[in-house]
Amino acid sequence: MRKLICIDIEATGTNPATDKIIQLGISTDLSTKEFMPDGCLIENYMINPGRPIPPESTAIHGITDAHVAEYPLFENYARHIYSVVKDCDLLGFNLSNFDVPMLWEEFYRCGIEWDLSETRILDAGTLFKRREERTLAAAVQFYCGREHKHAHNAIGDVNATWDVWNAQVARYGLTDADRETLERESNYEEKRVDIAGKIVIGKDGRPAYGFGKQKGVAVMDDTGYALWMLRADFSENTKMHLEKILNGPRVEANATQMAGEPF
Repeated sequence: MRKLICIDIEATGTNPATDKIIQLGISTDLSTKEFMPDGCLIENYMINPGRPIPPESTAIHGITDAHVAEYPLFENYARHIYSVVKDCDLLGFNLSNFDVPMLWEEFYRCGIEWDLSETRILDAGTLFKRREERTLAAAVQFYCGREHKHAHNAIGDVNATWDVWNAQVARYGLTDADRETLERESNYEEKRVDIAGKIVIGKDGRPAYGFGKQKGVAVMDDTGYALWMLRADFSENTKMHLEKILNGPRVEANATQMAGEPF
């Protein structure tokens, strides 16, 4: 079975297409003393994003431009971080919608295409929301009976997530060795085509839009919306999958569709 690691990211913002990572925390389960490839239980990366950190982001995680000014850019870490995560299953709190898409985009900018086809993504945040409808701080209080004092610090959050996850597995009688069951329990029912879930498998088995006014509409039934997405600020991963769909054997977009705008 693949090693399970927990990741958490702090960034300049929440858009994987335009924002950059400024802190990445990675850890194994501290209760098992299972070490990572370099012999560490925890890896903490502080990263210079190469751009100013917006004040509204600093207000959340407390990291300023001065804190990261002397640290390397992500590209200096990319190969090592990839070697740590590439053969592991992933655990996090809301990582399906934020941490994994953000990290995939950072890798892609460095010429690394992260293949997640064999990776199980276990989301303690989604599992908690499906069962209890709360935040990470509330999850720590609910499952662990204590206050989460280090919120929005990557290492503090990965440690808290491990505590919450282990408590969830025990509370709900789940089997930690069965990653397939854990993945199904801890993620939404939609089957995503891209990492961010902008494209999902529709009810008829075809790729469909997963958001906006065209949610549920098959991509090939409205290629104009896809072409607008390719010109807009969507992640490279989303655009890559759209291009594969549009360039497939069933593309028959007419001139009106090709010129279409979603709004």
